[in-house]
Amino acid sequence: EKPKEVKSGFHSERRPSAIVSTAEIKAKLNREKNSMTQKPSKLFLLKQNRSATLMLKNLKHWR
Repeated sequence: EKPKEVKSGFHSERRPSAIVSTAEIKAKLNREKNSMTQKPSKLFLLKQNRSATLMLKNLKHWR
């Protein structure tokens, strides 16, 4: 049976990184949400659409 210190140490090492990544994701989502509240230009939308289309084509290609 493993000593409790080792077990709790393992968990305490893992948790902070999970919290940080969650915070980073939330911050990124908030930035995206805030940037989308301003009306994007047509050129921006075209670029987004083109990059999304290319990504989909690449995904299909690599399957």
